Amino acid sequence: MPNTPTASAGPILRGTPLGLDRPGDPPILRGTPPGFPGPLRGVPRTPGDRPVRRPAVFLDRDGTLVEEVPYLHDPAELALLPGVGAGGARLDAVVYCPHHPDGTVAGYAGACRCRKPGPGMLEAAAERLGLDLRASFLIGNHPSDVGAALAAGATPLFVTTGRAAGRRPPVGAAAFPSLAAAAAAVLQGWREPGPPRP
Repeated sequence: MPNTPTASAGPILRGTPLGLDRPGDPPILRGTPPGFPGPLRGVPRTPGDRPVRRPAVFLDRDGTLVEEVPYLHDPAELALLPGVGAGGARLDAVVYCPHHPDGTVAGYAGACRCRKPGPGMLEAAAERLGLDLRASFLIGNHPSDVGAALAAGATPLFVTTGRAAGRRPPVGAAAFPSLAAAAAAVLQGWREPGPPRP
């Protein structure tokens, strides 16, 4: 997927993630890692000096890009799914939600808008990177991925990989057998059939 802006909707294992730096530092995408241009800097602009919003493809991590491992934290357990390493895509950002309703770490325990199926991660990435969510896609293998895409106004593409193997897609999403198949649909200009979303 050359030249397709992408962002992952999962944690990063190395480098500086765009996310919460410390408990209580809202919202996600706070802080600017070295080399990152910052909020909408470097984003093409119109003659009226408004940022040109561009489409993106958001990618879920577990079961979409890598084998599903509960609470993956050890790089030795990281394994790409077949075909994921091909395509020449680049990541513009990595976003994640460190909150959990049943969490035990002060500052991170509790519900939030950025935890899928909430749209917060996509909205924060869109604001920071100048993205057009209505022209964007989220590829994932869980109903919460579909929910986050729909809540943000993006098009959900459901891949039947990982724990979703053999499952029907949630309402509002088309199913694809792999990330490569979903990416091919994006590159061919695929749009979800049916009435427009609000």
